[in-house]
Amino acid sequence: MPLILASRAQASQVSWIKPLGWSTVLGVLITVTIAALCTCLPHARVSESLREEVSHARVDLAAVALPLCAVPQVGLALVSLVKPLYITRSVLFAYVGLALLIGALLAMIAARLRTHARVLLPVAVALALLALLPIELCLRTEQSRVDDVLTAAATVGHVRDATDGVLYIPAARRDTALVPPREFAGLRDLALAQGPVESGTLKGTEAEPRDKERAMLGAQRTAHSA
Repeated sequence: MPLILASRAQASQVSWIKPLGWSTVLGVLITVTIAALCTCLPHARVSESLREEVSHARVDLAAVALPLCAVPQVGLALVSLVKPLYITRSVLFAYVGLALLIGALLAMIAARLRTHARVLLPVAVALALLALLPIELCLRTEQSRVDDVLTAAATVGHVRDATDGVLYIPAARRDTALVPPREFAGLRDLALAQGPVESGTLKGTEAEPRDKERAMLGAQRTAHSA
């Protein structure tokens, strides 16, 4: 609770997180559903006979792995309905629960085939790579990286001789000035009401539309970084 209360004063630092999209919701549902189905497997549960024979066999794999997989993802997704906070990397540790339950699935298949689970492990890894290959290829395309900060910075650096102000559209494009800061050195941020230090945020706070208009009209020339 002290950490939560102290962090609320810095809530603006995560204001860039977008609301939940259908792809994110679908991904959470598929992940949790697969994990839930795997909990029905015999290898994910400790039999009563084993509980009596082995003193430390008190907790089922399902009782540990399913909450580990579901609670962080579903919990953060529900919170994001009120305040967008869901980012996949924030709940990446939850996939350990899914991996454990998939291991139980491989153990069951290996028992049915009368082979060792290690034989099936390379096959499972290959299938996972093939399933994720379209996503990986999409992340490597130019379309997935629309924020070409180097080109924008080079343009600003080329026309900045007579420019005394810069306008970032949208506000998230202020990260352009963080990559090659020398191109933006000395330029006035026309849309910034408070800097990061004064506002206690990562990138500062935006001014009102009228203040932005007044700043743009007062500038000799304005460079746009979009």
